[in-house]
Amino acid sequence: LLALQTIKNDPSSLRLNLYNIGETYIGLQQYEKAQDYLNRALDLAKTSNDKRVMAYCYWSYGLIKADNGKLTDAIGFYLLSEQI
Repeated sequence: LLALQTIKNDPSSLRLNLYNIGETYIGLQQYEKAQDYLNRALDLAKTSNDKRVMAYCYWSYGLIKADNGKLTDAIGFYLLSEQI
């Protein structure tokens, strides 16, 4: 319970944890759930200008696209991730 309270009080932890949950869902090939968590992490990262989490999320979007055979889209997300 203390860990959950810490996450609520630390927005950077929340952003990173949402991203990590998204990554876990990518590993399980549950892409809709992954995208939901990545979207939430990205929204918070944009609000706080957390470029690290933004880059991680875009890279993960690229993984989802690549896993679904959309390689051109994947490359676009990888490049976007590297520009941040």
